[in-house]
Amino acid sequence: MPAVTPVTRQYIKKANAEKRVKILTADAVNDQISGTYDAVVMTAFLQVLSQADARRAVKNISRVINPGGDIYIRGYGILDNSRISPQKLVAFNLVFINVYEEGQAYAEEEHKDWLEEAGFDNFKRTVMPDGSSIITARKI
Repeated sequence: MPAVTPVTRQYIKKANAEKRVKILTADAVNDQISGTYDAVVMTAFLQVLSQADARRAVKNISRVINPGGDIYIRGYGILDNSRISPQKLVAFNLVFINVYEEGQAYAEEEHKDWLEEAGFDNFKRTVMPDGSSIITARKI
């Protein structure tokens, strides 16, 4: 996502967080990511990937998160396990499956499975007022 990096840098600069936040541009599915981090934030990311690539991305990213570090997954592509709610997100899923080659909204349980396979626990999903969700988990 090289096009996203300059925009992200602007937000980081505006928040005076340049010394605390590192922006990393990488193919999270296939690249060997360098460094180690206390936290990783993924926004509107897994929903654009196939299920297999989303699983690989979570595993790959987990390799650079320090034990006790956190992962934050935010987006409109996180459904309840029934896959029929929240209703607004089910409608978003129609967009995802028509716009992205292999992307779709994934259920909470799928995210939990990927995170557990990648060495995370303390899984928590919070549904925000706008319908999006934030999933947090801690690296074991």
